[in-house]
Amino acid sequence: YHVGGGTLSASNPRKTHLNFRNGLSLLIKHMKPGELMWKLPVRLSLDWFAAGLFLMSGKPADAKAVLLAHLDFFKNLNSDFSKRNRLKKEMGGFEVHRVYKNLLPFQYFLLKRKTFGDLDAS
Repeated sequence: YHVGGGTLSASNPRKTHLNFRNGLSLLIKHMKPGELMWKLPVRLSLDWFAAGLFLMSGKPADAKAVLLAHLDFFKNLNSDFSKRNRLKKEMGGFEVHRVYKNLLPFQYFLLKRKTFGDLDAS
């Protein structure tokens, strides 16, 4: 049973670390190769931007958590690719349903869409 963040507070750097690391791992394991080619570099860049924002807002532990998440991600890359290959065989491909197709940071920061219902559905 997963309690959606119930065990760690939102301000906990460990939660920051896990969220950033697991988000990268999720991309490796589930994205089609063509999507992965552009989404992974964009995601890594956005993560570094977020780390900079953490630093500028006086949260150096969260900035460090992003760096450590990236180090863990690259350390586990072979394992994630092995899982990717196993999932591809088991599922017959990378068909992922109900994935939001637009860029959430663009929607959130530039278009000020703050809730799921505000998002552009296209």
